[in-house]
Amino acid sequence: MRHGRGFPSRVITARPPRPGHAVEVGQAVETDLVLPVTARKIVEVGQAVETDLALPVIGRKSRTVGQAVETDLALPVDALLGSALGIAIETDLALPVTGRKSRTVGQAVETDLALPVTARKIVEVGQAVETDLVLPVTARKVVEVGQAVETDTALFVYKTRVGLARETDIALPVTAVKSRSRATHAGPLYVDWAASSLYI
Repeated sequence: MRHGRGFPSRVITARPPRPGHAVEVGQAVETDLVLPVTARKIVEVGQAVETDLALPVIGRKSRTVGQAVETDLALPVDALLGSALGIAIETDLALPVTGRKSRTVGQAVETDLALPVTARKIVEVGQAVETDLVLPVTARKVVEVGQAVETDTALFVYKTRVGLARETDIALPVTAVKSRSRATHAGPLYVDWAASSLYI
């Protein structure tokens, strides 16, 4: 056991061993039972029968299908390069060997023209001038606009049919309202709107 600064206090105590309890487990018992021998019925299943029928040979009619024809369309060549080519037909028929005429298609001619280098005129564009004009501030009259009135009329609903809803918009005339003149002074532009009571 140590005591002092920096060492924790620790006590070691040795205890005597205690007697333990033991329980005896019984042995496992296995029992074999001899069952009596009894008679059982056995049913024999019949064998599966497979039958091969030889059908009579019947003559059948056959048709010869015509040969497929593949057609390649040769688009006409421009007039500058050559004339139009005929349609090429590919056929799988064994024709007798005979003399045939053949045509030679002219080769396409490609021409590169070197244009002469010529002097070009250059025109200088003048600079664009931007001008800001300050307009004089003038006094303007202010006109008050009357309020718009919207009227909704609900028709009666009858037992046999439903009436149509009707909406009526009444546009009141716009009248000028005179106002007293005020002293003119220079300032930012503004717009006055005033809401007044409805009048006719």
